[in-house]
Amino acid sequence: MQKVTVINEHLAFAAAGNAAIEKAVTIDSEKIGMGGLNADFFLKVITDFYARIESLQLGVIAAMPFCAIIAGKSSDGMSKLISLSYMHGKLSYKTVPMALYPPFDVSMEDCAQIFVRNYKLNRPNFCERTTAEISALSKVVSPTGHKWEFHKKTGRGILTEF
Repeated sequence: MQKVTVINEHLAFAAAGNAAIEKAVTIDSEKIGMGGLNADFFLKVITDFYARIESLQLGVIAAMPFCAIIAGKSSDGMSKLISLSYMHGKLSYKTVPMALYPPFDVSMEDCAQIFVRNYKLNRPNFCERTTAEISALSKVVSPTGHKWEFHKKTGRGILTEF
């Protein structure tokens, strides 16, 4: 299963939680036309989705947790990383320099130590090493995956598998 959804050449997101919500916001994006979407507009797609859920009083969907990382070009042409979560009926998001969502069976402390160590010592293989080390502690994380890297100079992202 692919963990990163590429929206266009300058925008991607990764989600955790309810796969149906991930699919719904992807469909909403397709209706708008994904070619012109940027990080800020994609965030609006998600906030509009949750506003509809609230207005329609869809408690079953509102009860489901959802987290996402949105990465790519923002409306001002700069690169942006947005961390988003919907927990207990509350949507929150902010621009961040990096983000980490630990699996339910590994502590944030253990994941953070792995994250920081690999960020400092294994920068060229940061994503691969961090994923492999966390997967060794978790029953639900695979040591393989996908990463999407946005290159500021070209304004394009590249999806690779590891």
